[in-house]
Amino acid sequence: AVNNCMDEFRQPFGRSYIVALEKVLEDIARMAAKYSGRLVNFFGVDPRRGRDGLTLLRRAVTDFGCRGIGEWLANQWTVVPIDRDIAYPYFELCAELGIPYGDNGSSACSTQAPEVFAQVM
Repeated sequence: AVNNCMDEFRQPFGRSYIVALEKVLEDIARMAAKYSGRLVNFFGVDPRRGRDGLTLLRRAVTDFGCRGIGEWLANQWTVVPIDRDIAYPYFELCAELGIPYGDNGSSACSTQAPEVFAQVM
């Protein structure tokens, strides 16, 4: 199973966490250890965090064992994969860390079309 912990830096859905994000990451790391080989954690960092988000993604991987970056909710966060200033530093960090980027291609949203990712590649 793949668990995608979503960072909601600016809470686009009007929610706020009552638990610190680091505590959430600790908890999902414990779950992955408990169910070794059965649970893979991804972390959907909000790219609007800028450089702080890159630091957070690196920590999610190195300190909490996340094995990929989850999707960006492009229609809520208004971030598209071909936005070089916002998106490319995250893709570059994924390449450096050797982790995949997963996106939800099930939407009719044009930012999730395969052609968009072909441009990134």
